[in-house]
Amino acid sequence: MGVLSNGQGNVLDNTTSAAPASSTFPDALLDWSSSSEAFGSGAGSYTIGGLSVTYSLNGTAGPDSIALSSGVLTITSSGGRAYLVIDLGEALTNEALCCYVTIENYSAHTNGGVFWQIADDTTLGHDAGHLQTLVGTGGVETTMRFRECTSASGPAFSVNEDITVTDVSTTSTRMCMRWDGASGSMSWDQGSSALPTDGGHLTNVVAENYNAGDGAATRSGRKYLHIWAQTNVTLRTSAYKLRAAA
Repeated sequence: MGVLSNGQGNVLDNTTSAAPASSTFPDALLDWSSSSEAFGSGAGSYTIGGLSVTYSLNGTAGPDSIALSSGVLTITSSGGRAYLVIDLGEALTNEALCCYVTIENYSAHTNGGVFWQIADDTTLGHDAGHLQTLVGTGGVETTMRFRECTSASGPAFSVNEDITVTDVSTTSTRMCMRWDGASGSMSWDQGSSALPTDGGHLTNVVAENYNAGDGAATRSGRKYLHIWAQTNVTLRTSAYKLRAAA
C-alpha cells in the first residue's frame, strides 16, 4: 500500500478502491497564515499573499488602526470603516467556492460591526448577486443575517435568514459561505476562531439556500471576497476552490 498527497496536506490511501464520486479536495485560493501587512499607505491597492487587495475607507475617515500579522487581521475602530475587496484570482462557476471568516474580540456596534460577502464584482456595499452575512444585525449582538442582494437599487434583497447566536462580543464565531455555481449556502459555529481547512460547512447549516437572480438559478462565477468592519474586531479569513476527486 502506498500513499499519495493532494498537495493540501491530506494523505490519500492508494488502494484499488476508487474514491467516492462525491469526494472533493480543497485547493487554497486565499491563505494568509504567513502574511502580514501594515496598510501603511492608507487606502489603496495592496498585494497580500499573492492576491490583489483593495483597501477602502468606504466614505469615512477609516478605522483608528488596521494591521494583518501572520494571518490575523486586527481592526480598531470608533466608527470609521475598513473595507477590503480581495480578488481570489479565479471566477468559479463549475467548481464550488468556499470562504471562511472567523471573528473574536468583537465590540458591540449600534448597526452591526462586521459585514462580509462573496461577489462577482468589486462594487462596495450592495449589488446584485452579492451573497452576504451580517454580524450583529441592527446592533443586536446575538443575531446574524444571511441574504442575497438582488439589486443595488433600494437596495433589494431576497428573503433574509436571521440566525440567533450566543453574543458575538463574548464568543469566538466562525462563518462559512459556499457558492456552487448557481446557488449559495451559509453555516456557522461558535467557541473557536481557528480556520477550517477541509472546505466543508460548519456545524450549523442555515436552512435557506439562495439562488442568483432572486430565485432564478442562473450559473455565474464568484471571484471576490468583501470584508467590511466598523468596530473593534480580530478577524481571520481563507478561501478554497473545491474540486471533485479524480
